Amino acid sequence: MLNLYFGNLQLNRCIWICYGLIISTLFRFVQCIFLIFFFLSKVAKIDGKISVDIALKKKNVYNPVEVMNMSKEVKTNAMRMLDKHHIRYDMIQYECDEFIDGLHTAEKTGAPVEQSFKTLVAQGKSKQYYVFVVPIAEEVQLKQAAKVAGEKSVELIPVKEITKITGYVRGGCSPVGMKKQFPTVFHETALLYGTICVSAGKIGHQVECDPNALIALLRAKTADVIV
Repeated sequence: MLNLYFGNLQLNRCIWICYGLIISTLFRFVQCIFLIFFFLSKVAKIDGKISVDIALKKKNVYNPVEVMNMSKEVKTNAMRMLDKHHIRYDMIQYECDEFIDGLHTAEKTGAPVEQSFKTLVAQGKSKQYYVFVVPIAEEVQLKQAAKVAGEKSVELIPVKEITKITGYVRGGCSPVGMKKQFPTVFHETALLYGTICVSAGKIGHQVECDPNALIALLRAKTADVIV
């Protein structure tokens, strides 16, 4: 009887030892799987960094801001419309999170002031909206603008109405790609230059392109509408 008891005790002990070995083996197996995944993730990150470095060297890009921009390419409505109509342009990016005036924008981008244009929206007596693209250092002469538009009078729309009417925000309003295409007038000096800069439709972004191409795309006209 005593021998049977001790026999069962030894059997139970062996069973528990086997359980322990199985659990220990499973734990080490899970550890190995975790280490493999960890190693693979590190290899992937290193490989990705090498690929980006190679791409940057090919493009001669070493500015961290430009690197960020390459990885997160921005396409606004304005740029998509230019692409759609095969109009060549250069995108210019600058650091800005909120509205700044055109002169400060030119300072940040390094673009010539006389070739930098801002987009203003006005409403005529008939309730029709009009877009005026003028040099950043100038202001619209409303009486002259009304005459060009064939209206008795025009008034610039309130800032709070810009997004509702154009789909863009103050400081990022482009003459291209608005919610609706309104009659557009470029100041006549735009034709003096091979390229001009206008908002790309997003704060911190501009496009530089041929004014003739822009005017043709928007079916715009040119006139002297500044003070």
